Amino acid sequence: MNQCPECGTAIGGDMRICPNCGTLIDHASKTQPSRVWLQKNARRLRISPIVLLVILFACVMMSLVAGSGVAGYYQGLRDRDERTQETAALHFSRGQQNLQAKKYDLAVAEFEYVLQIAPDYPRAAELLAETRRRMAIVPTPTSQPTVTIAINEIFKQGQTAFQAKEWDKAAEVMAQVRAIDPAYEKAAVEDMLFTARYNQGIKQLAAGVLEEGILYLDLAAELRPLDQNAVTQRQLASMYLTATGYWGVNWPKAIERFTELAAMAPNYRDTSKRLIEAYINYGDQYAKQQDYCPAERVYSDTLKFGQLPAVQAKLSDLHQKCLSATPTPVTGTVVIAGTPVPLAGLPVGRLAYPMLNDRGRYDIYLLTASSGGGQSYNKIISGGEQPALEPGGAKIAYRSPGVGINVYDYAANSDKTIVRDITGMWPTWAPDGRRLAYSGKDSGDNYRTYIVPVDAPDPKVVAAGWGPAWSSKGALAYTGCGAGGVCGIFVTQPDQSGVAPVKLTGDRNDIGLAWSPDGSKIAYMSNHSGNWDTYIVTTAGAVRQLTSGSGINGLPAWSPDGNSIAFVSNRGGTWGLFIMQPDGGNPRKVLDLGSRMPSWQDQRISWMP
Repeated sequence: MNQCPECGTAIGGDMRICPNCGTLIDHASKTQPSRVWLQKNARRLRISPIVLLVILFACVMMSLVAGSGVAGYYQGLRDRDERTQETAALHFSRGQQNLQAKKYDLAVAEFEYVLQIAPDYPRAAELLAETRRRMAIVPTPTSQPTVTIAINEIFKQGQTAFQAKEWDKAAEVMAQVRAIDPAYEKAAVEDMLFTARYNQGIKQLAAGVLEEGILYLDLAAELRPLDQNAVTQRQLASMYLTATGYWGVNWPKAIERFTELAAMAPNYRDTSKRLIEAYINYGDQYAKQQDYCPAERVYSDTLKFGQLPAVQAKLSDLHQKCLSATPTPVTGTVVIAGTPVPLAGLPVGRLAYPMLNDRGRYDIYLLTASSGGGQSYNKIISGGEQPALEPGGAKIAYRSPGVGINVYDYAANSDKTIVRDITGMWPTWAPDGRRLAYSGKDSGDNYRTYIVPVDAPDPKVVAAGWGPAWSSKGALAYTGCGAGGVCGIFVTQPDQSGVAPVKLTGDRNDIGLAWSPDGSKIAYMSNHSGNWDTYIVTTAGAVRQLTSGSGINGLPAWSPDGNSIAFVSNRGGTWGLFIMQPDGGNPRKVLDLGSRMPSWQDQRISWMP
């Protein structure tokens, strides 16, 4: 049993496409005996050579009907089953004819083959037993040629197909010769077999039958190494299949995979067209959810591929909608209407979190612990997201979709845009409260982490990465990729020159970083196991998983006293804010967040004194 390299789903041994996420399962380095008819026959060599030759001759005669026996998942398992049933029906009919003609050895061979490919085929086992009973009473001399004559004849058929460049038939017949007698004309057979498989693989890839083309090249590689052209064509086909596996299921992943493919071969099949369509569909998805500013951002990204009138028309409409949804501070204190009674109170401090409103946008709320063990719920900002509370202060930095990074002083009821960049994300405060770190995209569409003074905005790049978190000790953590494309959580010292970043983990999906108050540990979320869960990593690199089981568990935030970790989860079917101990124990729900939390991975919660 294999595992999907992308999502971790268990995969059956002969499956080529992950049924969960669509990723191509690469078996290039593994022999696949179930794929080719001749390798099935190898398990039947306990049958007499003459009976085996009868089966081989029958399969050669069936080659134009049954094809090469190579089935791709793009045709579906049902198509393969239908072909198997058709083949079984034909051989069952031949078995009946031979039984009536008293050619019992041929009838046995036919019925045995039927049961091999379709074990439950009606009456096959019954007629096989009847044929063997009759053979015991009246032995019938075989009419088949000797083994030598038969293998010579099969070899000639393979040569004829090879010379006619019928690569699929030549590959099948030469594989049969090799299965009967590996030593027979060994060099010639292997040379023709490799060449036939190679050419058939390249032919199928050129025709767009990618799954089958990959399989033929894999079989050729079992005989000798492929040249660089075949390796490249196989890699491009594999990447294309993986990218299309996300089509209509996960637009961000489809964009990511097609972007990788376009970087290698922008003219490969319809890669460039698909990439543009994926961006448009992703923007449409946001627009349908009334997430107008994210939709505008995605459509804007699409224009880097050229002037697209349809996209520009959508942008013009969305721009006004996005402007009307720009966050504005709420005057005074507004208690959230209809919030359920909490199951357990906030133990200490203030906790800022995003919550979806009835317009499909996020608002920011402040949950405050009271001395009596209760808590109050206050709406702070309409239309904002990714809140970050100022350490020990009354300011809150947040992302203003379609605008950039804002800072709102809710004590003075004043709001200020610090960075005007629609790609700006994940603000985090420096310990001194005078600077912010955040992530935004550069001209090459790559995320960079910046530091900007709050009073004199002048952003400076500090790292190549995203999702920064600033510790109370001055260390800045972020997720990024280092030399050689190795990704994970990195820690840098922005106020110390000449200090290289330290890598703590090894996965680009280690995100949602939050420092412990003492600066010794980072809580984060990742999908290592195929499910989003919360983890802790120490500054020495020791990792511990805190949550498990069904549902999403992420966006961690440490309590000011270090005794608790808050996180969001959809366990139970709806989203909620939970609190647990730093070791993952005693998780309890604090309040409900509703049934929807779109783009939840991009959000953030913040817990301060």
